Amino acid sequence: QEQEQRSLLEAQISSLSETAATKATEYEELQSQCAQLQEELKSKEGVLSQEQNDRASSETQVNAMQEKLQAAANKLKKYAQVQKLCEQLRDKLKSKDEALSQEQNLRSALEVQLASLSEIAQGKAKEHEDLQAQCAQLQAELKSKEG
Repeated sequence: QEQEQRSLLEAQISSLSETAATKATEYEELQSQCAQLQEELKSKEGVLSQEQNDRASSETQVNAMQEKLQAAANKLKKYAQVQKLCEQLRDKLKSKDEALSQEQNLRSALEVQLASLSEIAQGKAKEHEDLQAQCAQLQAELKSKEG
């Protein structure tokens, strides 16, 4: 069950990491577009009213892009938080793996001890049988001498 949970968490981590990478790329693209529009604005300053109208239009576009950029930045912050959470989950998985490994090592050591004790017990059982046989033989000899 822990391995199923682990696989599930790893799949979620992988999916969230891919999404975060995609959003980071979108953020960079929007930032580039915004920078381009700001350059357009600078080149159009100081020209006739038609150019000023174009500038106003570009400014509107820049504002819209900046809003998108801000939204992307907010999403990026959320994805950074999610990524941090993913790292924490990975750390928890790692510590669970270590605990599981220690438990498996302990179990192996106990199995070795159990096998050793089982061998000792079999030896003691054999000694007991031998002693019982000797005892029976001695009792038989005693009876034959009494008779």
